[in-house]
Amino acid sequence: MAHFGYALRDRQLHEELARAKTAVGAPEIWMVTWSDIGIGNLQSTWFLHKSDAESQFEMCKSQGHPVMLSDGLNQHDWTSGRSGIAGHGALHSFVQFSGHALREVYATAFKRR
Repeated sequence: MAHFGYALRDRQLHEELARAKTAVGAPEIWMVTWSDIGIGNLQSTWFLHKSDAESQFEMCKSQGHPVMLSDGLNQHDWTSGRSGIAGHGALHSFVQFSGHALREVYATAFKRR
């Protein structure tokens, strides 16, 4: 069953993010990931403040973009933390894209010196 594979990869990514965040001592951050309907690509932006991330999430949502808001460990609210994402495959794509973007943030923006 494909859903089990998705869950396993998502959990492994979550664990990797927890290690990366701890290793660099990063503060809590927030990630907004959306699909640009015009070009069909996923995009992400990270924020230090939840209110800024929520504003970006609401803007994407109001523009009709499929969008997900997650915390720095790539967890999202299943009820109100995503909009316009249909199906397990699409959700997995958002979770993986967001997680890899978070990993990149920890590797670059919060790199220990």
